[in-house]
Amino acid sequence: MQKKKLAIYIIGAITIAVVTVMAVMTMIVAAGSFRIRKTRLIIRTGSDDKEYDGEPLSCDEWSLAYGELLEGHTMEVKVYGEQVRPGSSPNKAHVKITDSDGLDVTGKYELQMELGTLEVTKRKLVIKSASATKIYDGTPLSNQRGALANGRITKGHYLKCEDFAEVKEPGIHPNTFSAYIVDDEGNDVSEGYDISYEFGDLTIQYARLVIASGSAEKTYDGTPLTSDYCRITEGNVYSGHKINMKTTGSITGAGACYNNVTATVTDANGNDVTALYEIDCESGMLTVYPRRINVRTQNVRRRKNETPVEHDWDLISGSMAPGEELTIVTIQQRGANTNSFSGDNYIVSVSVTKDGRTDDLSGNYQISCQYGRVDITE
Repeated sequence: MQKKKLAIYIIGAITIAVVTVMAVMTMIVAAGSFRIRKTRLIIRTGSDDKEYDGEPLSCDEWSLAYGELLEGHTMEVKVYGEQVRPGSSPNKAHVKITDSDGLDVTGKYELQMELGTLEVTKRKLVIKSASATKIYDGTPLSNQRGALANGRITKGHYLKCEDFAEVKEPGIHPNTFSAYIVDDEGNDVSEGYDISYEFGDLTIQYARLVIASGSAEKTYDGTPLTSDYCRITEGNVYSGHKINMKTTGSITGAGACYNNVTATVTDANGNDVTALYEIDCESGMLTVYPRRINVRTQNVRRRKNETPVEHDWDLISGSMAPGEELTIVTIQQRGANTNSFSGDNYIVSVSVTKDGRTDDLSGNYQISCQYGRVDITE
């Protein structure tokens, strides 16, 4: 009897303990403090990329990167990522797991997604504008033609070009413009393209003017030689424009130099428009010829210790330039205290001065000489 009671007590205690444990577990689960560990799976979707073509980019590839399905379970993965415009986005997917009865048991798994990337890059295009050339005439120059120089435009898309440059001033200017791409309905789809430009040239050539300055010549007279004559020998200034020419050449001494000329062009308002022209100058020559004089030395006979004859020469033809003085030293004068000498009374040195200055101007003269005799005796 005692044994039966003991067994009853033990069974009762066990029953109470089990009930207590179940009650506690029920409260823990209800409170969210206890979770049954789920089977972990890692799903990896594929990646892909392409150049923009207006069509959606997708990739339905996927793989089970980690974990295993429980026995009798089947997994269905539907990859639905899509990228149409340039840019990138994750290749998203939806996962559903069913048991052998077709019941959804996805909740029994801890799913982790490693999403691939779908990337659409812009289509590269090079658009080039045409060139044009003309001679300056004061009217605008433009060329509103642009064409695809490199790359390919997607079928159903079309190139549009606008805002072409328009220039008036001479020089080489870029034919700038803007380009965009539209679809069949006229919608701007340029964002799908990476557009770069090659600009043609709009060239307005300078109007060419050739200006010739005058030439002049004279015999040296100690005053400057100039010539203010100049004229246009080729080309014309345009209506309303005025050309102002000025010669700058000047020469005084014997020799020659260019009679350079400068020119400016102004418009009807007095504005300087010289830069609109290509001006070439053909310079005349200014030539000063040496002044010709003829000198004759005298016959001199004296002893070597006698005072030399101070002025033993004569200007027999030609004349000196106004204000200039000729100085000549002969062998008779220089040989005052030398040994005896007999021969031509030739000229040792010549100098020409003016107004007391020390500058020698004799290079401006062409001097011819006739020699007398000199006899210096003991």
